[in-house]
Amino acid sequence: MASTIFRDVDKRLTGETKLNNCMETAASHTGAAVEASTPKPWSGFGSQVAVTLTTNLFLSGLGLCSGVLTARYLGPTGRGELEVILLWGAFVATVALLGLGDAAIYFTSREPRRAGHYWIAGLCCALVCGLPVLLLSNWIVLFMLQGQSATVTATMLWFPVSFFFLFTVISLSLGVLRGLGDFISWNKLRMLPQVGWVVAVVTLCFLHKSSPTLLAIGFLATYAVATVVVVIHVVRRLPFSTARDGRVWVQMLQYGLPSVTSGMPTHLLQSGRLVQLFIAFFLDPAALGLLAVGVALGDVMRVIPGAIAAVVFPRVAGAHGDQQLHELTRGTRVTVVLTSLCVLGAVSVSPLMVPFLFGEQFRTAVYLSMLMAVAGGIDGLKVVLGSSIRGLGQPAALIMSETLAVGTTAFSLMLLLPNTGVNGAALAIILGNLTGTLFLVHVAKKVAHCSIRRLLFPTGTDLQQLRSSVVREWGAMVRAGVARPS
Repeated sequence: MASTIFRDVDKRLTGETKLNNCMETAASHTGAAVEASTPKPWSGFGSQVAVTLTTNLFLSGLGLCSGVLTARYLGPTGRGELEVILLWGAFVATVALLGLGDAAIYFTSREPRRAGHYWIAGLCCALVCGLPVLLLSNWIVLFMLQGQSATVTATMLWFPVSFFFLFTVISLSLGVLRGLGDFISWNKLRMLPQVGWVVAVVTLCFLHKSSPTLLAIGFLATYAVATVVVVIHVVRRLPFSTARDGRVWVQMLQYGLPSVTSGMPTHLLQSGRLVQLFIAFFLDPAALGLLAVGVALGDVMRVIPGAIAAVVFPRVAGAHGDQQLHELTRGTRVTVVLTSLCVLGAVSVSPLMVPFLFGEQFRTAVYLSMLMAVAGGIDGLKVVLGSSIRGLGQPAALIMSETLAVGTTAFSLMLLLPNTGVNGAALAIILGNLTGTLFLVHVAKKVAHCSIRRLLFPTGTDLQQLRSSVVREWGAMVRAGVARPS
């Protein structure tokens, strides 16, 4: 559906498409990295958003399925323990990667023919420079989580280290594919870990052996299988060069370190990691399970913005001049429209869906889920704005935004959590996301030299195109279904 939302706008880029075709034809005659520069049938902005959005919806459904099963089998306390293990393990691995995944996307977008070179350089740099950061970060996290249960602290001794190696390979591999604009392969491969995770959850629950530790082992096993498949695809897909350039490490770190530094507060805010620390001090451990249910709905609100941000980042990075502003504002205005509709829908259905999916023991999480849906919608806009600013080559600008967001959330938690419980935690997340989003709006307005109206406010034409696009896409789907042979 989203592929036709931007159909009219994509027509304006005909000149650019012709130029790219000429460049790609010249590359084929010289024999240099033909595959890296070959035009993709899904190279348009709307088409890339459409295929990414479809994948995000599928992944969101799988995540909801695994979340429902683990919540029903583990209960609030066990579900909370599993959430702490997976989220903090992913956080430590992300910090230790040093932003090299974003660097791979950026530099591959700028120089597609050196994609294989950036992939190898990123892997080597992550293993050499990231491993000490991994060990230090995990020690700090263990110190912060010392109030958690013995299951959590024992599993966190080995889970982040094991996950780091798998996460590094997959992140850099998918990064170069995304930088090349190969959204078909990128979306197919990034589904593998989540599909395997659902299979592992169903298997362990069916065997009645579902525990936080066993599920964490199953999570690693699925990532290991996915890593093998991704590496095979990348080795066959990318052009490799035997040239060695030590400056590549420096370039990737110069881009990646500001990116991961600015993203660190984001990871603390997302999925309630920061809130978990406060809950461990102020509330019962079962509150972590209730928070996990609310976070699940908030994460759904990031499905559409996540798809838009995934496309906007490399497109803004690869564009020049006025085209960068065009790519930026198009993504933010569409995010405002679609995310607002999703938040309204989620708030409306929460009273019915939360107890139906997760069970009556989670009925108290209804209001929390509604608040987390609002928080997720605000965070979605922040994600798109942040991706656009990174695409402009200024990842350091996000540091202040995320620092303000974390500071506002932490201050609000200290005020609200002791008196209002887990619902106060959701309100604190809303205030933090709102602060960070408003700051990013200011930064984008200044860097891109555009008005707030052009950046955020959809026009009547935008809404009309959205409505007509839905009608046209529905008609296309019906015709495709009729034409499909039985």
